[in-house]
Amino acid sequence: MLGWTTYCRFFWPKLHPPTWNAPSYTFVCWLCCSSYDVVWSITAYVIALLGIVATLLAMRHQDVDSYVLLGF
Repeated sequence: MLGWTTYCRFFWPKLHPPTWNAPSYTFVCWLCCSSYDVVWSITAYVIALLGIVATLLAMRHQDVDSYVLLGF
């Protein structure tokens, strides 16, 4: 997810005007690639980091892992 978000934000050719058929793996990524708004890119990064934290907590069998995974 981090790789695709980075690709979409920095390497995806920015068409003018933005098109609705941008590549996407989540709704947030589609919003980023179809509008070129940085807010959606940052949101995608936050979601990806939440997934990484949830995975690390689940691997360590922490007490809050189920709540973080549910949030992710």
